[in-house]
Amino acid sequence: MANDPLVCLQCSARSCESSQLEELGICEYGVAYYRTGAGIEKKESLVPLRLVSTNLRHELHRYLAVIVQEVNKLDRHISKERIDPSRPLDRILGSTVIIDHFVQMLTGVNELHAVTGGTPEEALHLENILEKYFSIHSIVRNERRAKDLTSDFGGTAKVMVLANRDVLEYVISVLIDNVWKYATSGTAVRVRVILSGTGSADIVFQNSSKPIPPGLDIFSQGTQADLESDGFGYGLYWARILFDYYNFNRDLQDGGLELDHVQSVHERGLAMQTFTIRNISLA
Repeated sequence: MANDPLVCLQCSARSCESSQLEELGICEYGVAYYRTGAGIEKKESLVPLRLVSTNLRHELHRYLAVIVQEVNKLDRHISKERIDPSRPLDRILGSTVIIDHFVQMLTGVNELHAVTGGTPEEALHLENILEKYFSIHSIVRNERRAKDLTSDFGGTAKVMVLANRDVLEYVISVLIDNVWKYATSGTAVRVRVILSGTGSADIVFQNSSKPIPPGLDIFSQGTQADLESDGFGYGLYWARILFDYYNFNRDLQDGGLELDHVQSVHERGLAMQTFTIRNISLA
């Protein structure tokens, strides 16, 4: 509509359109909406959420950059692309990546959507990205997270994908962080690639965990499958929204990026969680 906030023109989720009569809500862009019998009324704050989130990340980035610079003075060969959790400097550097991704989760689609439009895709080594985030998220240790996990990324060593780095790394980081939050201790996270034969592939993530309650939509905003975990219910939601926007911005009506989940419950009270990133292009 003509009087809608400008940010609504960029929205691919259209969560307000599924609202019920007389429902008042706030979407992922911070726009308040209210459905009446005549339509949907929308109002954005005088200080838009996207402005607050962008400024927040930019301010924190300055301090994260200082930490990275000081770590590099102590070890010039250290790199965020390959973190060794046994080394103190690597743990410090890896923590800056976790903080940056956490801020991205807080800012959500507002910050990341801004970079998906004109940023070119590039050839990325899949195994390196997987190993990077498996190591980084192993740094955080507490009673609520899994312990002694191992990785099985067999079959990804020679796989090169063509993708927007920000988008793919964000989603992979969310999936691997969830493994450390919810997986059964002492088990393995397995990742395999299924080729489609059309220049694209599916990336399949599997891990063992407690069963997710039946009927729970884990991609819904604010949903927590396990109230005792570190999760706060937004990572998977924003990951799927980001894919939706990515596809919308590139006019990919068919064959766009997708993220889905299947659970298979075992007799011994555990479940196998399978998350699949679909239609990733091969380089």
